[in-house]
Amino acid sequence: MPISDPYHPYHPSHFVKYTRDELLLSLQLHFEVLNRRVLELELIPPCPPPCPYQSSFVPPHSS
Repeated sequence: MPISDPYHPYHPSHFVKYTRDELLLSLQLHFEVLNRRVLELELIPPCPPPCPYQSSFVPPHSS
């Protein structure tokens, strides 16, 4: 889909109501929020490995 297509998500008509500075600020804010979330997720300790002798099979429940 070419960028000239009006349905393209980055078609210029989608941004006409925002200035370039507003778009850049929005991108910066999104980047900061995502970066902060990644840092939070990296601080979560990893799950312990499953016990090698424990079966992962779960029997179906009988009704």
